Amino acid sequence: AAFTTALCNNSSIIDTYLSNHTLNVIRDTGGNLPPHLRGHLQLNRDNSKTQAARLKIIKCHFNNDSKLQPLTDLDAEILPHAIAWMGRDSERKEGIRLLYRFVRSMPVLFCISERNKKRKRKTQTR
Repeated sequence: AAFTTALCNNSSIIDTYLSNHTLNVIRDTGGNLPPHLRGHLQLNRDNSKTQAARLKIIKCHFNNDSKLQPLTDLDAEILPHAIAWMGRDSERKEGIRLLYRFVRSMPVLFCISERNKKRKRKTQTR
């Protein structure tokens, strides 16, 4: 339990961010290392510290069953940075999945209303 908390403290997003993202090997002579602990070590091994932290936050706090409340409550000034943070995937797709769920949960931010479309058309014809 101590290693799990050190590698990925999931009590809050900031605690997960402040967890250890450099430890990537624990000698396990008995073969009793839990799968989730092996997964955290693998994340650290395969990614930069920044990327490991990001992926742990997504996995711990925004998995498929979790709510998006921390993201939907963000200030408008921070929201573009959070959206960019979610979409920073190249090979891995965790962030893209999170971004997709976020866009689906907040359509008012991403849909152009009929009123705005008409306003744009009037401006373009002048």
